[in-house]
Amino acid sequence: MVVLGPLLAYKATTQVPSNSVGVVYRLGRLQPDLLQPGYNFQVPFLDTVHSVSVSFLTERVSDVPCGCNGGITIYFDLIEVVHRLKRSEVIATVANYTKDYAQTWIVDRLHHEMNQLCSANSLQNIYITEFEDLDEKLLKQMQGFLEAWA
Repeated sequence: MVVLGPLLAYKATTQVPSNSVGVVYRLGRLQPDLLQPGYNFQVPFLDTVHSVSVSFLTERVSDVPCGCNGGITIYFDLIEVVHRLKRSEVIATVANYTKDYAQTWIVDRLHHEMNQLCSANSLQNIYITEFEDLDEKLLKQMQGFLEAWA
């Protein structure tokens, strides 16, 4: 009991960082309640806790190809997307897309949206004529898609 007691106490507590919530999997099943920031208690050896940020995050996507309609492919060195998951949407989002939802809905989707945008324009339009409006167009496409599907 001297060894088992502290081990159980250690395994029964988990810390959720500030600006995050904890999602609990009990025996592999996602539980409907969120853990608040700070120290929380869980069932040792049955619960697994993952932290999900509910503050603003920046996803950085490097070397994004852009195939223009003239057959030329250019690469954008870095595109940054700032996003935030609403606290009220955490359980539904994690249930449908796992805690790595940003990879599916932002990083992977960004490549597709850039291809759509670039393939409809020439190199002249992308780099010179419409370069200053490129981020707004990409934002509109991404928001429209996410509102429809996510």
